[in-house]
Formats: sequence, structure tokens, C-alpha cells
Amino acid sequence: MRRIKLFTVFMALFIILGATKAYSQISVSPWKMHEGNEGVIEFRNEYNGDPRAYEKMTIPGKNDNGWKDAPKDANGNVYFDRSSTVRCLQQLDFTYFQTIVNIPANTTINEFRVSYDKADDGARIYFFNSKFPYGTCEPYADLIISKSRNNVGSVNLKDKIAPGENRVVIVQFDDCADRNSVHNIHISINGSEIKPVATKTATVALKNDPNGGVTIFEHTNFRGRKLTLGVGTYDITETEFNDIVSSIKVQEGYKVTLYRDWKTTGSKVGITADVNDLASLKFDEITSSLVIERISAPSSATALPDKFKVHAFSVNQGLNDKDDYWFALHPNNTRGVVKSSKGLVNGTKWMEIERVNLDNNTIAFKVLNAGADMYLVARNNKEVHVEKVTGNEIPDGAKFKTVVALTSAKGSQENNYRSFESIKFPAHFLRHQGFLLFVHPSNNTELFKQDASWLIQKM
Repeated sequence: MRRIKLFTVFMALFIILGATKAYSQISVSPWKMHEGNEGVIEFRNEYNGDPRAYEKMTIPGKNDNGWKDAPKDANGNVYFDRSSTVRCLQQLDFTYFQTIVNIPANTTINEFRVSYDKADDGARIYFFNSKFPYGTCEPYADLIISKSRNNVGSVNLKDKIAPGENRVVIVQFDDCADRNSVHNIHISINGSEIKPVATKTATVALKNDPNGGVTIFEHTNFRGRKLTLGVGTYDITETEFNDIVSSIKVQEGYKVTLYRDWKTTGSKVGITADVNDLASLKFDEITSSLVIERISAPSSATALPDKFKVHAFSVNQGLNDKDDYWFALHPNNTRGVVKSSKGLVNGTKWMEIERVNLDNNTIAFKVLNAGADMYLVARNNKEVHVEKVTGNEIPDGAKFKTVVALTSAKGSQENNYRSFESIKFPAHFLRHQGFLLFVHPSNNTELFKQDASWLIQKM
């Protein structure tokens, strides 16, 4: 009898420990955000948050290029909040949020809840997994702001999930100005919140980049085999360059950190200028990994063409195979905007800009096709407009310091991208939000960095 009891206790402990281990392996990936591929849609809602709006949504694919890191607050929680210009109950603007929840097999899930502290005007939760490969939702969990209905978090969604990978997508829409927001998304499983965990940045494949900022050489005095690299993290342990680098060239504005061991471990040294013999830094023939960064802008505004157009990086994430979005202006509206070729209607046109050099790497944007002496100017409310500048003195609102592109996402370093800091509002950067131009302080999210990075195309 005693043996039976001991065996029973052992088996119970085995099951509990096994379940605990499986539970501990549940993971939630960092939230991604997508602005949607629909743009602003003409649609009449009967009330704010009307679920009929979901008929017009198009959830982007899991690997669509438009997914970016969701903006976050100081505590690392999702914080999406911006002004809105949609016509009330006449237009829709969709935004999508995505995470991947991995649930190990044989994990018992009694509760699965998704909640957020604030959202408007409507939000719905969708699931894609082995049980629902084409997606499913629970409309009773919708947020409908005008009816004060917010069952989000109170509805148990455990029947919507499956073992393995679960793609969770929150579809949020704005149907009335003047705010558009989602604050603090939470996922709770069996009564405990599971925080998103970021995966370590993948090491970039080793490939010669003729436009890169750093070149490593096999021998001293820049001789022997060589390899030019752009911004990124590189592990050269399994390549022909492991433990042979003896000299290095670093272009202005770049920094390279050399590491003795693989995956950026071991002793290290930072370099911002050419070194013809790494023995002088006690780092000859021992480099196994390295990190390359852009740390400053070119030394002079002359790096910009005399006349140019300005393209928004974040709309297409630096890709050139989609309809481009550029600085544009309306004939009867001074507000600075970004528009694609499809938006060039009713007299709207892309801005043709002349660089006006000022002191200390500072420039002004003179808009040649807006009339005489018309400039981009940041107003006190942080909106950017095209305005006439009279007299000999250019106002601070029209002055911008050219700096290195805030984003280091793929595409930003290979091309002539820049960011622009306002002189009138220090630490505020020229960016687009909802396709309108502003100067805003950086919140250090990747979304902001891309919204404030611009491709300069010579005219």
C-alpha cells in the first residue's frame, strides 16, 4: 500500500513539474504594428466603433514588409497615440498589431485573455493557428467606444488558441478625429500576464558592400584580402577573415567595434578612424566579430544636392518597388504632407526643394514650386507648413540641422537617407504622422526613427 502511495505522489509531482516546465516555455513575441495597406477608406459608420467597419479591413500577411516594431512608452508597453484627421463617421483608418504566442504541446490552458488599457474607436482580436488557419475572432470581445462596451480582457479566449504557434492580431480602427490610440496591450494565460520577450538581433550575413562605411584588411597598411561592410553586426568566426584582420579603414561618421570572440563577446576595441596597424591597439589578427554603427552626419550640408525631392522612408521601409511617398503640397493648403503618385490629384504636387545653406551644418528647405520665397516652416504647434519668408533673416522655424538617419533599418544606410533636427525646437525631428509633416521629439521607437528618416533624391 505504501508503494502505491509513493508511486501516486511521484506521478503527481512528475505531471505538475512537467506542466510547470511547459508553462514556463510559453512565449510572446514583441508586438509589431502595421499602418495597413488600405489607406483612409470612405465608409459611413452608424456609430463610433461600429463593427460593420471590419468588412473593409485587410489584415496584412504575417511577413508583410509593412510590419514594424510597435511604438512603446518608457515602461516598454505598446503606446500608439496620435492626432487624427478622418471625417467623423465618414472615413476609416485601420491599424494592425501583431504578436506570436507559442504554446508548448501538452500545456493546459484554462484562461487566455487579451486586454488593453485604452483604444479608440473600435478594436477586435483575431487568431491564426493550426486550428484556425484562415483566422477567427470573438465579436463579443470587441471594443466599441460609443456604446461604452469594452469586454476586452473579460472574455476567456482559450477556445481560440491551439498548441504551437498562435498569431494574434488586433485590428483597431479610427472613425472620428481627433485622436487615434491603443495603449498597453496585455496577454494573460492562466491568470498570469506573459510579457513579450525580444529575441537577440540576428547576425547579418557576411557580404561585401561597396557602399559600406568600414573596410577590413588582411595585412597592415591596408593590403591583402579586404571586405567592405555597412551598418550591422557581423560574426566572422567561420569565414576566411577570422583572426586575420590587421588594418582597417573607417569612413567619417561611422564607428566599428571589434570583438575578440564570436557573437560580439570577449575583449573589444572601438574605432572611428583608419588604423594601418591594429597591433598599435593590441588587436592584430584576433578579431572574430564586429559591430558597425553610424554615429554622426557628414561634416557638411554639402552632402545634400542643391536641388532635391524628399521621400518618406517608413511608408515602404526603404524599398523602391512600391509607389513612393514624397514631400507634397496642396495648391490651396499650406500644410506639408507626403503623397504617392496616386495622391497627386486636384493640383497636388511633389515639392521641388532647394537647399539653402546656413551656419553649422544647418539648412533651410526652400520650396521652389510653391512660389517666391516659400519655405518649410515649423509652427509653434509643431505642424510644418509651406510659408513665405520675407526679409533677409530666415526664421528659426525654417532652420533644420541635417543629421545621420535616425533609423538603421535595412535600406537606410545603403541610400542617401537623412534626418533633420529643428533649430527652433531642439531634439525635435522632422517626421510624418498620418501623412502630415510635424516636428516631434523622438520617443526612441523604431516607428518614430523611420518616420523621421528621409531619402534625398537629386533633381
